[in-house]
Order: sequence, then structure tokens, then C-alpha cells
Amino acid sequence: LGMKRFAILAPRTAYGRGMFEAFWGAVIRRGGSIRGARSYSSHARRFDDAIRGLIGRLHVNDLPVDRHWKRLNRKVPKRALHVPPKVDFEALFIPDSGHRVRLMLPYLSYWDIELKGDPNSTTSLLRHKYAGDTPTTVTLLGGAQFLHGDASRLPPQAQGAHFVDAYWADTELGAAFIDRWQRLHKKPPTKIAAFAYAAGRLAARVARDESSRAALRRNLFNIGEFSSIFGAGNIRSDGAIRIEPRILAFDANHGIQPVTRPARTNGR
Repeated sequence: LGMKRFAILAPRTAYGRGMFEAFWGAVIRRGGSIRGARSYSSHARRFDDAIRGLIGRLHVNDLPVDRHWKRLNRKVPKRALHVPPKVDFEALFIPDSGHRVRLMLPYLSYWDIELKGDPNSTTSLLRHKYAGDTPTTVTLLGGAQFLHGDASRLPPQAQGAHFVDAYWADTELGAAFIDRWQRLHKKPPTKIAAFAYAAGRLAARVARDESSRAALRRNLFNIGEFSSIFGAGNIRSDGAIRIEPRILAFDANHGIQPVTRPARTNGR
């Protein structure tokens, strides 16, 4: 997406910490920068302090009041809203569920983090709000947990949010699996069911007529690349199974849609 400047807002969970570190490292390796990072409780229902910390509105007692922002928020006595927000990042990475992101959106709006796809934030409205300036608009980014809690129910403000997940079964094998599952169970398969099915297919492939664990292990390591309901995959030299994650985007009119990845260049 051509972005270079990022911020992170992560839950204080093992998943949140792991994604926090992985994302930060990936950004730095690719020449980008992290402009802010905050965490919040996994049980949080309010996100004011974490968001204020990202935009320079947490400790404001020593900051001068801005006349424009004081006039704009004259009915709100909070000093934090009388200083301009410092949004110097193009994307906000939130490694949490779609449900939690849905709870967080009103807080992002309240504290003046302008989302790029928000249909309520037109260019003219933003220029008026920011005294003629054009603010940085922010794209939401997420990880695989984004689909937990039914991300398709996100409001239109999340338009254009990007995230990744291994399970997006739009392959021929994936479509056949979903069809069979729905006919049998009368509902779509869960993510864990999809992974179990994919693992079962691999186990059946390497078992053949072998009767020892050593032979099964040898066959598994010799598979190399393979096709699955998730698309292409491969088995690494340490035995780990690698599946290329899919880049997905939220579309307010069509729900979750896969994003076509640009061709790789220079071997990257």
C-alpha cells in the first residue's frame, strides 16, 4: 500500500505481544518506522488512555491550548481536546478480534484519528475541522484474529481495513471442502475444522502403506510443496508447515474480500 509510517495498538495478551513484536520487526526490516505504540487490557471496554498516548494527548498539562481546537470543542471541558492531535502515522495495526475493533472505532473517532475509508469524513469536512489543513488519514491493519467475532459486521468507518489470515478457502479444494461441510453440518466450517481437515489430508498422503513412525516422518519431510484448501504450502527443513497468508480487506458493501498481491521483485 506504499505506507512507511505506522502505529500499534495491541492487547496485553500473549497473541498481542507476539504480533506487536513481529509487526514492529517487519516494519523496521523493510525501512519503515513505528511512530507510536500502546497496549490495553484484554478486558478493556474503554480505550481512551491508549489512544490518547498515540497522538500526544495523554499528558497535556504543560502543552499550550490551541485556539482553534478550543473553539471547536468549546462544549467539552477536557484539556486534551483543546490541543491538536499528532497523527503522524499512515496505518494503525490492531492485532485483536473484529469484535474488539468494532468497540474501538468510536474511540478512534472521538480522539480525532481520521480513518481513510470513513464515509462520514469528506474532504471538505476535514478541511473545516482542521482549519484548512488536510490531516493524515489512517488505514486499519490487523492479523488473523480479525475474523474472530464476525468482522463482516464492522461499520462502514472500517472501510478498507487490511488484515491477513491463512484460512480463506477460495481455492478449488477449499470450495469443495466448504460445500461438503455445509451439506453435512448445515453451517459453514470453523477455522479449526479447516486446519484439522488440511492436516488429515497431509497425514493420509504420507501414510500410504507405511507402518513405522520413522517412515511417516521421512515421507512428511519429503513432501516439499503441496496444495491444500488454503492454497499452496510447503514443509520447511525443521518440519514446520508454512502456508502463505492471504491479504484480506473489509468492504462495507461486499464484506471481506481477498486482495490481489503485487508481483514480487528482486526476489523479495
